[in-house]
Amino acid sequence: MIGRDRIRLFIVSAAIVLAIGLSVRAQQPPQPPTGAAPTGQPPALPSQGPPRQGAQQPRRPPLPGEKAAEYYKNIKILKDLPADQLPITMQFIAASLGVGCDFCHVTGPQGGFDRDEKKPKDTARKMLQMVETINTQQFEGRLQVNCTTCHHGNNRPDRNTVLAVEMTPGEAAAAQRTAAERQGGPGRAGFGPQGPPGAPSGQGSPAQGPPSAQGAAGTPGVPGARGEQPVAPAGRGAQGEPAEPPPPAESVDQVLDKYVQAIGGQAALAQAKTRVMRGTATSRDLQTTQINVQEKVTGEYRIDVEGRQGTQSRVYNGKAAWIQMPNGVREVEGVNAQQIARLADLGLPLNTKQRYMNLRSARYGTVDGTPTIVLIGSPAANVTEQLQFDRATGLLLRRTVFTRTALGQLQEQIDYSDYRYVSGVKMPHQVRYATWNSVTTQKFSSVTLNAPIDEAQFTKPEARR
Repeated sequence: MIGRDRIRLFIVSAAIVLAIGLSVRAQQPPQPPTGAAPTGQPPALPSQGPPRQGAQQPRRPPLPGEKAAEYYKNIKILKDLPADQLPITMQFIAASLGVGCDFCHVTGPQGGFDRDEKKPKDTARKMLQMVETINTQQFEGRLQVNCTTCHHGNNRPDRNTVLAVEMTPGEAAAAQRTAAERQGGPGRAGFGPQGPPGAPSGQGSPAQGPPSAQGAAGTPGVPGARGEQPVAPAGRGAQGEPAEPPPPAESVDQVLDKYVQAIGGQAALAQAKTRVMRGTATSRDLQTTQINVQEKVTGEYRIDVEGRQGTQSRVYNGKAAWIQMPNGVREVEGVNAQQIARLADLGLPLNTKQRYMNLRSARYGTVDGTPTIVLIGSPAANVTEQLQFDRATGLLLRRTVFTRTALGQLQEQIDYSDYRYVSGVKMPHQVRYATWNSVTTQKFSSVTLNAPIDEAQFTKPEARR
């Protein structure tokens, strides 16, 4: 009897010990296996990642009211943040920069999230201090910013302006109503700062609202606003970023030779001295007008737009640019003059190396999923262009223009499509031109080479007195 009681007592005691052990284990957070590969994801609460040798991991959840600096090690900036909020805050930072934990932290079997070897971690702390200063000491607290305000998924914030995209029909209708109310009638001419060459009346006016934030990276369903975001022409990645890929195997001469052959060959191109194109231009606010383009291989360019207030013209004679409207003539200089001149591309295929200084074969890219090879060069002071050629056909698909300013780079984009043969030369019959405040899609129904052009078309008229 006594033996049986002892056996029963032993079984009950063992069950109690086992239950207590399971209960204690259930209250402890799961520990990542030693030597596990880093996932690139912020750590799960409350662990600070794979433990390094000799490190003591927390074995309990954060207590109510416990601060991050009290629960985690080596917290220098977000000290007063509730400890249970630190992991999700780290995830927000990672999402804002488009990176994983290992961008700032030392991970792996010998790693530890508290270690400070990586420079991006120090940079992140300084950025958090800047954000705190802006939110608490600047603009009377009215401006609240965070990491994604500038980064938008990139560890290096883009300093280039965003390209505009086409409005929706509803936005376009509202813009037209607002423009009419402000002006008491038809919209103003879309020239100068208000719009690019070929822009119908009202293009780019303030009533139309700001450009879409997705314009630079590409907007699905919008022709021309496609492909990857252009890479800034200068600068290399910071510590922690992947190194730039090696330059393409194709040389500049090989790319340009393929381009010339793709559009008809040097002999056919050499015969093209003038080009006259007629068609339509559709603006960002979905207004369509008739246009007429006259161009010479030597660089003279004229576009006439049938606007609401009559014919309006933008002209470049190889030296100077001006805008001619029914009520007078206005000279344009600087970037506005360059906007007219850069559309004179009849002579581009045979004169690319003369047109661009320091032309180099830079990288591979894509335009709307089409593999491209990118040449980069400078057509003027403070201006850099990226030219993307179809790697399969050799055709020029896109030109991206960066104009440097004291604060950053203004960005423009010219897309070429619908190539057709005209007198033995392939010519794009659709050209989409996007700037920071406007979009124009030109569609040409008639393209004629070597059509006669009156020289007077490129002579500046006398100003009215």
